[in-house]
Amino acid sequence: MHGFGLDEIILLSHRERRARKVKFHPNVTLIKGQNDTGKSSVIKSIFWAFGANPATVHPLWKQADISSVIRFRTNETRYSLYRYGSHFSLFSHTDELLGSFQSISNELGPHIAELFDFKLMLTEQSGDSKVPPPAFMFLPFYIDQDHGWSKNWASFEKLQQFKNWRQDLVYYHTGIRPNKWYVVNSQKKSLEAEKEKPLDRERILGEVMRSMESRMVNVNFDVDVRSYKREIDRLISKCETLRKLEQKYKSKLIDLESDRIRLEAQRDIVAQARNELDADYEYAADLDEDHIDCPTCGAGYSNSLADRFAIAQDQDRCIGLLQQLSQAHADLMKKLEQHRLTLAETSKELASVNSILTKKQGKITLKTLIENEGKKEVSSVLRSDLKDTQHQIAQIDERLRELQAIIKKLDDKERRMATVQEYRSWMRQYLQHLNVRTLPEKAYAAIDSSIKETGSDQPRALLAYFLSILQLVRSRGNTPNFPIVIDAPNQQEQDENNIRRMLELLKGKRPLNSQLVLGLVDDYGIDFGGTVVEMSEPHRALRLEEYEDLAFEMRSYTNASLLG
Repeated sequence: MHGFGLDEIILLSHRERRARKVKFHPNVTLIKGQNDTGKSSVIKSIFWAFGANPATVHPLWKQADISSVIRFRTNETRYSLYRYGSHFSLFSHTDELLGSFQSISNELGPHIAELFDFKLMLTEQSGDSKVPPPAFMFLPFYIDQDHGWSKNWASFEKLQQFKNWRQDLVYYHTGIRPNKWYVVNSQKKSLEAEKEKPLDRERILGEVMRSMESRMVNVNFDVDVRSYKREIDRLISKCETLRKLEQKYKSKLIDLESDRIRLEAQRDIVAQARNELDADYEYAADLDEDHIDCPTCGAGYSNSLADRFAIAQDQDRCIGLLQQLSQAHADLMKKLEQHRLTLAETSKELASVNSILTKKQGKITLKTLIENEGKKEVSSVLRSDLKDTQHQIAQIDERLRELQAIIKKLDDKERRMATVQEYRSWMRQYLQHLNVRTLPEKAYAAIDSSIKETGSDQPRALLAYFLSILQLVRSRGNTPNFPIVIDAPNQQEQDENNIRRMLELLKGKRPLNSQLVLGLVDDYGIDFGGTVVEMSEPHRALRLEEYEDLAFEMRSYTNASLLG
């Protein structure tokens, strides 16, 4: 199992010119403050920095246009991950750019999964299997203030992009199915998808063959094909020559039609210009004044003899150009007519060759002979192709049987039962400690249960489930020991006794060696140790006094990301 730890996160808003750096203690980091001081926005940003978007984000936080750098370590190797919008860049401990990513699902997700050996594969609504985005890796470790205390497995957005993901996710994280199960199952699904293509081909080939066999001409004849050889060769040569000529004339006809359209457009433009000049000249000639004021803008214009003469010259040029275009158009129409006739003659000659093919030799036409011989050849090719396709399907089926046997062996019933029993044992312990007395065991017996209680018991029952799953993740699971991130456990107006029970459980009964980030208004005098981050400015999670230094610190990541 990969070790994992958070070192620090930098959050920066150029729009507000504010920033904040939070350093994480290896054991416990408390983020404390009254309501509306931005605790939740900072806590939501921890997994957001990895591409796991929370289910709800405050509008003011969205407006701040945050960029982040989160520094973390896995197996003592340190990394920095930069995020702005949907752009991510991963850096080594020496700030060397390791990769840039523009898509969470298609680029960042697979890379992060590879980094943490996260082999879970889920099925999208479209039916395709893929590595899920980072939210599915961090789900067991996060309770969001807005959604996590009312429903389990609900703290991130867009989880429904996958079909029936809940059981697969729980089985993966708790180790009911080992990593290898998901690797082999992914190979199986890929093979099943690969099999669809030859199956479609087999179906199409079968339909074509049946159709061809029903159309085969059943005529008894004895024909010496060699007696037709010379005629066939001549006809083939003639057809090829005529087809080339026909194509040549068609191409030339297209070019001529294009020239015709162009010339007619030019002629229309020149004619319009000439009409406008005629109107200008008539208007100028009707006025006796040598100076004209524009009725629209009031500007003055000369109306001398020289000006009117210039208009007349323009008219003459338009007339000359119009005459040239008209002549070119007439010449072009002659060429068009000539090529149409030539094309018609070529097509007629090609038709005559086809008529030769229907010339009868007794009761059998040459065309019938050629068609039947061709169909026999095609049928032979189709049968060979069908045989190859069926062989390919058989090979895939054999490999699928092998993979299915491995999957069945890895899906160990005894391990599943032992894991579920351990889960129920943890649930009973935690529910008792948290003073949840009315939740029957059948309500949480399944390891992927949706926990439902009423009133103030609901958050405590969810905390019991959350910690029970984490114990299994730690002892049996496939997932790295990610930090536990919990925001505001005092939900549904817990009395002091119950909230203290919740906090004491988080302090002393969470999985061993788990890094905890906990958002609180009041710690009720419980000493968690570690580090306390105080949040005191109303509606301001970020700080003015940290902006300059952190903007300078983040600049190198921003520049490298833009260049990368």
